Amino acid sequence: MNLFKRNSWWWVNFTDAKGKRYRVPTGVAVDGQAEEARAHEAASKLVGGVLVGEGETVKSGKIVPTLAVALERTYRDHWEGSRSGYVMKRVVGLLVRECGHWPLNTVTYEKLKVYAKGLQKDGLANATINRRMSALGVVLRDAARLEEIKARPDLPRFEENNIKERFMSVEEEGKVERWLVQTRLDCARDQREEWEYIYNLFLFLLDTGFRFSEAFTFKLIDGKADLTSGKTKSARRRVPLTVRAKLCAALMLQSPIHARLIADTRPKASWDWVSHRWMTAVRAVGCTDVTLHILRHTCASRLVQRGVDIYRVSKWLGHSSVRVTERYAKLSPDSFDGALAALENCTPPSVHPTGQPVVHHAGHPATQLND
Repeated sequence: MNLFKRNSWWWVNFTDAKGKRYRVPTGVAVDGQAEEARAHEAASKLVGGVLVGEGETVKSGKIVPTLAVALERTYRDHWEGSRSGYVMKRVVGLLVRECGHWPLNTVTYEKLKVYAKGLQKDGLANATINRRMSALGVVLRDAARLEEIKARPDLPRFEENNIKERFMSVEEEGKVERWLVQTRLDCARDQREEWEYIYNLFLFLLDTGFRFSEAFTFKLIDGKADLTSGKTKSARRRVPLTVRAKLCAALMLQSPIHARLIADTRPKASWDWVSHRWMTAVRAVGCTDVTLHILRHTCASRLVQRGVDIYRVSKWLGHSSVRVTERYAKLSPDSFDGALAALENCTPPSVHPTGQPVVHHAGHPATQLND
């Protein structure tokens, strides 16, 4: 048995009687001598448990599945081969390594909270931790349905600050656009088509707020970008296009590069191909923190800043709930002029409920009362 430190936790290395090697966290934080003694004790209990089969542990003479078994089963049943399969494979792998040794019937809210707090201490963002908790929630729900546990425990949740404060400015947009135009003119003929495609995709994403994946699933119908249900995170929507977005969309759909990226089924292949060229462009103009996804946030911020109400923005972006869109609300103009004008245009009563007459000025109703 070998006890060692990893990030903020004590881990233990050991090999069972069948020669299988384990490297698992003890659940004890690295906080001095007392915690090291506790880590030794916890590690001894882990190593002292009799391990049988693939990911099963003996508890009081009964074989109990471990969380690792449930994680791998749920991955095969729910995520393998799906659009999120590539990401979930990595998430499941991390969970198996870090808490896969837990017997299923020992997983409680408090245990999950300790694990999540440890991830916070290691510097993981709350959003990342919540995604892991969500994955565990699906796994534990399946285990409850199979009656391996009595019920799924509650999951700890942490407040997220999802809003990316970084948006592309109009000046940065101009710099990137000019760089792409010039590069398209200067490069060799065999690369010219690639940079033209990146140029069209850039403006299309900026003016539609589409997710990257949605740029490869839309169709042009009556001058609008149509996204059918099942190929996007939300229900079917049809987004109107600006003049330049409409032109870019038509050119993208005609490009053999577009067809090739759609046909490539390798995980993240299209993303890697586009992202590499995009990063080349933004590095060249000095705004390396403008990722492809920031184009979506930029579109949303521009809509809100120009006074489009939050519900329309939510529909435009295809958010599952307006609560997701509300993170942009602070960008909305503070003026109540529009609301005031709507009230001013209403036909007023001639007498105020207090019994005092209402005074009218210059053809516009007013609610000033005589003193």
